[in-house]
Amino acid sequence: MDPQRFYGKKRPAFSIPESSEDEKASDDETYRNPGPEIFIPESSDDEIASDDDRGNVGEFEEIYLDDDALDNDCDEYIPYETEEEDISSKPSTSKQRTGNKRKKVKCVWSDESMAYDESHIAFLGCQDLPNEIMKLEAPMDFFKFLFPSSAINLIVRESNLYADQITESNHNEVTEEDIRKFLGIIIYMSVVHLPTTRHYWKEGTYIEKVASAMTCNKFEEVKRFLHFFNKNDELESGDPNFDRLQKIRPFLNILRERLLQVPKEEYLAIDEQMIPTKARTSGMRRYNAKKPHKWGYLNYVLSGASGFSYDFEVDTGKHPDPPENCPDLGIPGNIVQRLLNTVPQNLNYKIFVDNWYTSLPLMANLHKKGLLPLGTIQLNRAPNINIEKKTIMKEERGYCAEKSTIYEDVKLTVTTWVDNKPVSLCSSYVGKEPMAMVKRFLKKKRAKIDIPCPKAITIYNKYMGGVDLLDSMLGFYRIKIRSKKWYHRLFFHFIDLVCVNSWLLWRRRTKKKVKTCTYPCWILN
Repeated sequence: MDPQRFYGKKRPAFSIPESSEDEKASDDETYRNPGPEIFIPESSDDEIASDDDRGNVGEFEEIYLDDDALDNDCDEYIPYETEEEDISSKPSTSKQRTGNKRKKVKCVWSDESMAYDESHIAFLGCQDLPNEIMKLEAPMDFFKFLFPSSAINLIVRESNLYADQITESNHNEVTEEDIRKFLGIIIYMSVVHLPTTRHYWKEGTYIEKVASAMTCNKFEEVKRFLHFFNKNDELESGDPNFDRLQKIRPFLNILRERLLQVPKEEYLAIDEQMIPTKARTSGMRRYNAKKPHKWGYLNYVLSGASGFSYDFEVDTGKHPDPPENCPDLGIPGNIVQRLLNTVPQNLNYKIFVDNWYTSLPLMANLHKKGLLPLGTIQLNRAPNINIEKKTIMKEERGYCAEKSTIYEDVKLTVTTWVDNKPVSLCSSYVGKEPMAMVKRFLKKKRAKIDIPCPKAITIYNKYMGGVDLLDSMLGFYRIKIRSKKWYHRLFFHFIDLVCVNSWLLWRRRTKKKVKTCTYPCWILN
């Protein structure tokens, strides 16, 4: 195949963020907003927290623009300025926002430090698991809790209905036992890899556990008719109720309802993950050259520090609406509000985000709800702040500066710290004090030295990596079965997600610390 035909002749219409090479939190030098309807956020690939530039792809699967289209500013997503102005003349990320007016607020910054008082931010919620989960013992019990029988019944009903709709000849109906065996086989295949699925039944590469559970023809038949939605109820793209995920939405709703039953941890992080695929038919595929898996579906995840996924939202290229009675804070802010809509308020949950989401209106809005936010921020999203990145970069390693302001009656602080390069964090409850000491290698002295580190950096690095931890576990035993149907790729990904969550829930229930990730073997046993 011609590479230009596959990848396109021109550069993508979004700036590709460069992952930080630092071991600790760091901030990229530039941020470009590619214009309306175009974005693709990227999560950090670092082991510990880092900041990436964000771009965005809208409702189109593949969009390529000239270089001149990339030279836009990022002020479009900032819902605050210094005076009142009609934004209808500016590019908008959504038709819903065109013509609206937003009041610009002037921020006055001071050198006052944020007092860190643990008694005022003590967690007031309950993390105890309900009796329904505490009664679970066997590994399969945890899997069945997150993958209930209602999901099995849905697959059986819709798969048989789909088979009747597309075939005129007689066919064997799919049963609940078939679906359970099918799930067990694909999980086993994620542990024991062979070139193709038929190799598990071939002489020479014959696998007894797979072949004895189901014949090869039956396995391919179940895979062919695997369905989650009535084909006759499918809506066209012009319909106002059209949903790009309609073919798998019923299954996602069942899975999401189960995840919401698990009590959330005190420390929660929101980040993106890429579901690898090269399917070309769904219109939701994203491309990011800086990711290990460059092509895939974008999934926003609310995860705990343990890696457990409490909620998710697959990006369909549509501008996300804010929850009821919540302000419109743009695409990043609305995503955060939607994922945190099920988190209990006024209980001092700690929320961690990266610089694609962080803005002063979002930080203030979360604090008013009793949620304590902390996230890296781009300095151009803190208007009038007297911190210049070019000046900060000339400072020695370990330099720290803190600025405070009152925004919508909420005190916010921006802490800037110089490590390999400057990084800025915004919070409503923690600043640079109390400072800690961390070791860094100094090339000039060829030795490790102690440098001061702000409290905000220490907390952020400790609890932000929940989604990255989840991605690393998913990558160990990913289901790699190929399918021509795009919703099958999503289904296999969420089977992996259920396996990881079941293992993490078992660890939380039994309070066992297991260093190695062996969740597929644990379930298959």
